[in-house]
Amino acid sequence: MQDNKASKVFLIVAVALGLLATVLAFGYIESSGPDRREGVTILVAKHDLRPNTPLDAERDLEPKKIPAEFLGFAMACLTPGESSHYKAQRVNRLIGAGQPVMLADFSLLTEFTLKAGMVAISVPVRGAHGVSGLPVPGDHVKVMVTQTKSVMENGTPMMQPHTVVAANGASFKVVAVGSRLSKPRQQVTAMDQYTSSLESEMQQSVTIEATEEQGKEIVELSNAYRLPITLMLMPPEQNDAATMPGK
Repeated sequence: MQDNKASKVFLIVAVALGLLATVLAFGYIESSGPDRREGVTILVAKHDLRPNTPLDAERDLEPKKIPAEFLGFAMACLTPGESSHYKAQRVNRLIGAGQPVMLADFSLLTEFTLKAGMVAISVPVRGAHGVSGLPVPGDHVKVMVTQTKSVMENGTPMMQPHTVVAANGASFKVVAVGSRLSKPRQQVTAMDQYTSSLESEMQQSVTIEATEEQGKEIVELSNAYRLPITLMLMPPEQNDAATMPGK
């Protein structure tokens, strides 16, 4: 009888100690985590940051507290303790004033290199002529120039549009779009889409890798860029067929 009572006492004590350990563990976790009244601090843009802007924390960023319930989101954002590691690194998208700066907003380190015998040449395109901004560095495009030629129609000279594909239809590697050297298509964000809708008819430059002769041909065909230039985006499986000198 006394053994049964002793067993019950031990069982009650063990349960009580287990509950106490659980309470203490939760208390430790709560005390070591962020204060729910204070929240967590992230960094947001002081002003609009254009793509390829080198970051300066004092000039470009300011702290902002958000509720601690958003700790998971905060872990994907730049925080005051990390800002020094990203000094002078370049952002890869337009970040509006007051928007959080995400860790994914920084461009991968990319070197600007050209193959031997190749040059970089920028061509101006506008809206649909530039495939509506779809090309990204690493893609391949063909370059078309729309010229006009005089033809006789019923004895009357007429001017008609005439399209010429540069370099006998060779494809050119895109090395930069605007000032961006690297930006995977997957990084296109809602803000980029909004900006693209505003800038769809604005002129932008696409820099391609070509031989010097091919570059001269494009300039001459377009009458020093006075004539419309249209890009044709090539399928991914053809991207390995990069233009080589002499082609």
